[in-house]
Amino acid sequence: MNQVRDDRVTALVTLLCLGCGDPLKEAQLIEEPRVLGVRIEGENGSSQVAPGEQMEVTLLLAGPEGPVDAEVAFRVCVGKGTERGVPECSEAPFLEGSAPVSAFPISAELPEEVALGARILVLGVACVGSVPSLAAEPLDWGCSDDDPPLRFSLDSTVASQSEQNENPDLSEVTVELSGAALPLEDVDTAPSCEQDVESVAANQIHEVRVELGPGAAEAGEQLQASLFSTSGHWERQFSFLDPGQTSFSMEFEAAAREKASKQYLVIRDSRGGVSWVSWSFCQR
Repeated sequence: MNQVRDDRVTALVTLLCLGCGDPLKEAQLIEEPRVLGVRIEGENGSSQVAPGEQMEVTLLLAGPEGPVDAEVAFRVCVGKGTERGVPECSEAPFLEGSAPVSAFPISAELPEEVALGARILVLGVACVGSVPSLAAEPLDWGCSDDDPPLRFSLDSTVASQSEQNENPDLSEVTVELSGAALPLEDVDTAPSCEQDVESVAANQIHEVRVELGPGAAEAGEQLQASLFSTSGHWERQFSFLDPGQTSFSMEFEAAAREKASKQYLVIRDSRGGVSWVSWSFCQR
């Protein structure tokens, strides 16, 4: 596998996290609630939608203990070009409101009059334990108390069904820890150290191998893999997979004490597609 410098991250990541926190912290370690992914999914699993097509918006939010209960204010609209680098709606949103994370995905129909090639924006802010607000100015998005707002946005291009980009298909992904298969689990499942949970030796380095499966990428497409952990240390956050490459390996250093650890793998392509999976183990 050819490793590519981290400066390619900017070109490939389609999720714009406006509240990413302290840049000196390790991005792969989840030390506070964070938005890890936002996805648009059309009727056929695509990351783009056609005029008149039904779409879903899904949000991946996680914290130091795994799943996080937060209230999310959101807005889905046609975007306009801006020199400020901050996404803005060009007209009234065709979907707007607030909902708890547990209510996602949220659904909407792209209006028939939206032109092919137009930008669709998903804008939002999540707040843990308070009320989110999407003000007119994006930098004013916030929470009703002093908690830091988890701001996010995603944009996609309106495309005909025959030209749409597919979200990575992770239905055949497998994960091995030191050669042993790990069961995948729902992202909403909290990690635990119950007796039947997979275990890893604490304070030691383990090799994790990920096989994405043949449907993860379309022909000629490069993928970006991002790994996040609630406890323990991944040797790096990003891996870049060249066209045709479906697997990669990475070292994981377990924490020095017994603790349940939840892992998130987020896969992105270069055209706005994103998918994710999760698994857990107990560091003993």
